[in-house]
Amino acid sequence: MAIITNYLLFNHTYLRQLQADSGVDEEASLAAQGVREWYGFQDSTSTETLVQSWVAPMLQILELELQPLNSDGEVNDARVHLLCTAWDHETPVGLCYVTPPGADLDTTTKGRHWMAQAVLAARNSQVAIRWVILTNGDQWRLLDAQALRRYEAYLQVDLGELAQDPSDLSALRIFYRCFHRSVFERNERGESGLERLLAASDRATKQAEDHLKARVSHNEGIMAQLCLGFVQATGRDSFTEAERDAIYRDATYLLYRILFILYAEARELLPVNNPAYRDVSLTELTKTAYDYKLRGMPDGQATTLWERLKRLCTAIYESDEPLGIPAYNGGLFDDADKPQLRKGHITDAHLTEALFDLAYRSGSDTSDGYQSIDYRDLSVRHLGSLYEGMIEYKLQIAEETLWARRDKKGNVRFLRTGQDGAPRRTDVKVKQGDVYFSQSPGERRATGTYYTPEYIVDYIVRQTVWRGLEERRAPLEKKLAGWLEEVAAGIAPDERARMQRVADEELRRFVEEQVLSFRACDPAMGSGHFLVNAAHQMTDFIVETLHMTPWGPVLSEVEGNDRVDADPAVWRRWVVERCLYGVDLSLMAVELAKLSLWLASVAEGKPLSFLDHHLRQGNSLIGARLKDLAEVLVGVVSAKPSRKERKAREAGQLSMLDDPAFSQHVTAATDLLAQISARVVEGVEDVKAQETDYEQVRAELEPYRRLADLWTARHFGVKKVDNQRLRAVFKYLLNGAVSPVPEYKRLLTQAQELANKRSFFHWELEFPQVFLDRPLEDQVGFNALVGNPPYMNTKDMNPIEREFCYSSIDGHPNFETASTKSNLYAMFWEKAIYLAGQESSLSLITPYSWLSIRSFLKLRELFLRELDSKEIILLPIGVFDAGIATSILVAAKLPERGELAVRDFRDTPVSELDSAFKTEAPQRHIPLDAFLKSEDYIFNLEWDHSKAKIVDKIYQVSVSLSDLCTVDLGINTTNDEKYVGYLDDPDLNPKRLLTGNDFSRYSDQWKELYVYYLTDQMKREK
Repeated sequence: MAIITNYLLFNHTYLRQLQADSGVDEEASLAAQGVREWYGFQDSTSTETLVQSWVAPMLQILELELQPLNSDGEVNDARVHLLCTAWDHETPVGLCYVTPPGADLDTTTKGRHWMAQAVLAARNSQVAIRWVILTNGDQWRLLDAQALRRYEAYLQVDLGELAQDPSDLSALRIFYRCFHRSVFERNERGESGLERLLAASDRATKQAEDHLKARVSHNEGIMAQLCLGFVQATGRDSFTEAERDAIYRDATYLLYRILFILYAEARELLPVNNPAYRDVSLTELTKTAYDYKLRGMPDGQATTLWERLKRLCTAIYESDEPLGIPAYNGGLFDDADKPQLRKGHITDAHLTEALFDLAYRSGSDTSDGYQSIDYRDLSVRHLGSLYEGMIEYKLQIAEETLWARRDKKGNVRFLRTGQDGAPRRTDVKVKQGDVYFSQSPGERRATGTYYTPEYIVDYIVRQTVWRGLEERRAPLEKKLAGWLEEVAAGIAPDERARMQRVADEELRRFVEEQVLSFRACDPAMGSGHFLVNAAHQMTDFIVETLHMTPWGPVLSEVEGNDRVDADPAVWRRWVVERCLYGVDLSLMAVELAKLSLWLASVAEGKPLSFLDHHLRQGNSLIGARLKDLAEVLVGVVSAKPSRKERKAREAGQLSMLDDPAFSQHVTAATDLLAQISARVVEGVEDVKAQETDYEQVRAELEPYRRLADLWTARHFGVKKVDNQRLRAVFKYLLNGAVSPVPEYKRLLTQAQELANKRSFFHWELEFPQVFLDRPLEDQVGFNALVGNPPYMNTKDMNPIEREFCYSSIDGHPNFETASTKSNLYAMFWEKAIYLAGQESSLSLITPYSWLSIRSFLKLRELFLRELDSKEIILLPIGVFDAGIATSILVAAKLPERGELAVRDFRDTPVSELDSAFKTEAPQRHIPLDAFLKSEDYIFNLEWDHSKAKIVDKIYQVSVSLSDLCTVDLGINTTNDEKYVGYLDDPDLNPKRLLTGNDFSRYSDQWKELYVYYLTDQMKREK
């Protein structure tokens, strides 16, 4: 057994650096002497004797001491102790949890899940404790009680092994550096040594992530090499834009496959300990690429690496028993719809470069200048930063020699010879036939693909998903309190054991019925960052819920309950399969989100989870609502209506939603979806069955989806489709041949083509299990909506899609928040509110322009009408590299309005935001009714009662500026160079310009600056 085991806590590369650092050898040697001397005195008779004979003496050597957990000084549990320094017994610096001697620290069953019990002891203590030492005598584990995966992550030192070989300096260094008193103590800034180690570890991880992000989208990097390989394999010189996009898509799929295998091998989810597999593994393949790169390759035009990679991917897709590979399936390794992966190839010259960049980065501490990238260290969320880089680029193929020139802002232009003096000395040559990536930074802004810092994601998910689950659990907590009182009253042992079993079953039933039915959605999910965090937080919630009853050897004769397994890996897989939903306009973003969730939940020997029914590609804003279709189709019923149905139709009282055929289709679809969710997936055949069931779900609702496409297509140029025509087409879809069939087929074909082009997305029909599984008047919708939606001024939207958002049919606007001066994020807020069920929680991070600007009046009105806004956090510019001032609003979909808590971090340095989120309290609380009473419903976050009275008086005696003059849009800061200057030229119609800086308290000072007021360009309504 290894002396040092690090699982998810520290960066392995950083840990190896600590192991090689001899700076603490003298102190570590003293610790080694203590291990050697005291290990022989270890008394493993009981937990108490283990503590007295071994744990306490070892801690004293580390300058730490044990103190009682409770305040009266009595120890009521020999396992749990506070950790204090040798000279400060009053200030706990951690917690020590001692299991029965020799207990298996990896057990996860109720009553013996030692990691969970240790972490919960710290989290439930009366003092704030982050760091925990968990030991069974031999193995000593360091746990972080605040970590996202706190019931799984640890650093372990096996002192039993170390006692046998106390000369292992690398292990001693880690033991001393991570368990000594000095790393538990806090400095003047309140940081402990362990927190500083963790920060250094995170920086080491970021170096690897930055390397990958830079190399993925570099013009000679990973994606360029994969694309160029596919291009050259075709033997062609020219390609259409669609063909270039298809090549880029398949290259992206290949990148996702490679990333999955690198993760899986690093975490031993693939059989890397099987010699047969090891020989054909991707790790071995990257070693070959390393040799080719540094020592030369036999034949750059050969496809040796490609053929080895292809065989490995096939084995992973289909399974290979001799290699010990189960079938993973999941669609990621399916070549059926990926022509380049199915028929193409990449030569060794290009695949070597791509594999080398994926597996190695520069490192000064190695003899050849490169060090391998340890994929154990890379969090799944880093895939989002890779995608953020990729989204800016579009594949191009040089039809002549070009010269790449980078400007001061980092943007690259590709110039022909002679254009703007090309080539210059610093220009990079792009040969004819080579691939290159044209930059489209606006694409990233348009799609909202900015990497959201983890502390923001964590906060948003905690305030929505975690809070929603706590509200569901509140009645159970009251019930359990009564049971615990009865147990504490001293009932007979047999009755106590029975009650414990009953309580455990109640907890497990709650998890299965209430937690796993909770539905969280990100309507602009990108790489799935928010969903991955939700998966981990929901898993943590489940583990904590299953441990709400403190059964164990101290409180009862029942030492554990084998029927309750709190294994986080098992529950997280259920959470991913049942609870998480997402939509994105980009197909490759959807595939990356699947990859992220697969990596977060994959289990050794199990196929990849079926996620197609929860993660969908589409335009979240463009589509039909069921109520739109229902109102259009009043009176349309099935081919054989009953007498009651005929009367209702004649009276105009029957809609599509009342049609028995609709109910039948919906019931069949939701039953199949329930069957998909309930299926226990053990092998690839189970995933295949889920795929078959989902195909049937799509078939059941196909007539309604096609009708929704036609309804939406009316906004995109399909002519002569009034409500009467829609009803006729719907009859055709439901009942078969109805004249004139050719005309209906033409309309439906047009609608289908538009739906594919514009990615129409009809939420209720895509997720019937969320919206149609119960009567529509009952609570339906998602329980939590989270995310970081796109930010784009509506004037910059695609014109025809913008018109859809503006449109109003039968007096019902598609988006009431849409206006010429609004923003895409306002419509995402409106859509989120529509998708949310009653009492659900919502939180998005968006610009805070909505607080007061008139063009967001409808959004503020919607917030005040539909939501009980709980908290707003104002963030500084710099959280994202777009230079946008943003805020986080947390709200609940409730009819009553309470108070809005305000936390203003606009002046907080970005580097300190993580800490501020955890420690700083709201500066003020404002009743929402105050905004309701204000003009234009402005959210004045400086509001207080005294100021409100003054403002009211000011309004009473003031005249509005709009009553004295016209207010036009004028110019914005981006046009200053064109419209502002010092020329007093009558042709420019100059007007004196006063800016805010020209005014002092009692006077103004004009700086002879003019605005050139060109009426035809500026006289626009603000």
